[in-house]
Amino acid sequence: MKYLLKISLFLILAFLKMELSAQNLNKIGIQNGFIMLDRFHHKSDLTNLFYSTLIQTDILYLRQIYLSDKFNYNLGMGYSMFNFLPGSSSVLGHKNKTLSYLSLKSKFDIKVYKDKWNLSIGQTTYVLLNNVKQDDYFKPEKIDNIFIRKTFTNIDLGFNYSLSKKIGISLTVPITLYPMYSAFQSTSPNSKESEPYYLFVETTGINFLVSYILD
Repeated sequence: MKYLLKISLFLILAFLKMELSAQNLNKIGIQNGFIMLDRFHHKSDLTNLFYSTLIQTDILYLRQIYLSDKFNYNLGMGYSMFNFLPGSSSVLGHKNKTLSYLSLKSKFDIKVYKDKWNLSIGQTTYVLLNNVKQDDYFKPEKIDNIFIRKTFTNIDLGFNYSLSKKIGISLTVPITLYPMYSAFQSTSPNSKESEPYYLFVETTGINFLVSYILD
């Protein structure tokens, strides 16, 4: 028990030391992206039943915490809006043209070249703010039990570039960790399979962020 208390105290003091560092920065950012949703690869996925395209827009606040001359940690939150392009949302079991989320973001930046180029590795968790009404049954695809999740999580991989001391840009690719949509059973109209199977809708695309340092 004593060792656990010592470790906890050490971690708290280390965090406070990092947080109080003069090198820590506050940033705001605006992000836009083109996102594609598609069913996770399955041998009966012949017609891309769940394929949809969206425009993602984010307003973000980030706290950049200095770890070392080579590493920074960013923690923040924001508002995210997903706008379905024409013909997309009905395929996913609801008629909402726009979905709103609270986004919780964390990422590591690794300096790779002259303090201007950074590799970026992080994750974003989205919490649904809409009251979404699901359709009771899919038509004409005959897909049942697909649901939009209240939360979903993506891994974000990409790079950052510093345009100046205040302004930076980022380009990242989201990779599904915890899906935006999922279904527990499905019967494909293009397959002779009779047994149900689990599937989820994967997220991919590209996001472009412009950030500004407030300090």
